[in-house]
Amino acid sequence: MFTINTFTIILILIFITGGSCRSAQNKSDQEKTLASLVRQTLGAENEIVVNTSETYALCQQKRHADHFRRKIKYIVVRLSDNTIVREGYFSGGYVKWYNHDSIEVFSSSQSGKEESSTKKIIHVNSQP
Repeated sequence: MFTINTFTIILILIFITGGSCRSAQNKSDQEKTLASLVRQTLGAENEIVVNTSETYALCQQKRHADHFRRKIKYIVVRLSDNTIVREGYFSGGYVKWYNHDSIEVFSSSQSGKEESSTKKIIHVNSQP
């Protein structure tokens, strides 16, 4: 025969199991929404890298052999609501996570014989 304590434990286990299934489903839906947003903004060929605290995603167009001759677009998406909080371009360089809430953007260009380059550290929470 079940006692109140046993029944309570069974109910708690059912809620925990059900909650984790919903959590996995929500994460799957969130990933699909992010993928759709990135595809609409950057095109079908893109790369997505989530920061260490899993609060933002750095997304950029996939680079090809000619990436030094063209601009590559990037965006930073806040994962809690899939909002683009930063966007920009770089050429002849890269964009990567600098730390959990900042990105490093390196851009290089060549005009004639002169080459110039810039490196910026951009905090993703601050206003552009």
